[in-house]
Amino acid sequence: MRDPDPKLEVGVKQLASILGLESERRVQQLAEEGIVKKVRHGRYDLAGSVQGYLQYVRESASRASSSGDEAAALKLDILRMEHEERRLELARKRGDMVSLGFHLDKLEQVLMPVATGLNNLPGILADRVAASDDPADCLAMMEGEVEKLKRVIHEAFPEPDEEDLEAGAEETSEEGGDAC
Repeated sequence: MRDPDPKLEVGVKQLASILGLESERRVQQLAEEGIVKKVRHGRYDLAGSVQGYLQYVRESASRASSSGDEAAALKLDILRMEHEERRLELARKRGDMVSLGFHLDKLEQVLMPVATGLNNLPGILADRVAASDDPADCLAMMEGEVEKLKRVIHEAFPEPDEEDLEAGAEETSEEGGDAC
């Protein structure tokens, strides 16, 4: 940029008026920010100040417009989240969705005895297998212990009967098959 021309210098009051600012203090703030060009105490380069202020307004408008896009995107995200929340609530009410905490507790109730049973299996079987000379008898003892563990699992998670399966199929077809 060229050196300021003394003929194009204006006072703070004139510059505020030209730029449409409400106060002289705002001109001083803009000068501190480097937006308007101060030549000396109370005097400003008109051309440089107008150009700087126009650039400032353009950048501000650009930020506002992009933040407007961000605001629209944010509103869309909020609508999507609200829709998802309603969809999940409907699925929960229909019974298509269950509590994770409940099932984790149930799994723990099942898995802890099964894990303990598996850990104890060698100790339970060692003496009995050592006392037996018949491999078929040893196999039967092992299978018996495994069956005990399978019963623990089956008792916790019984197989659904035919009526439960039919009711589940009817609910899904009535609701358009939209299961979670």
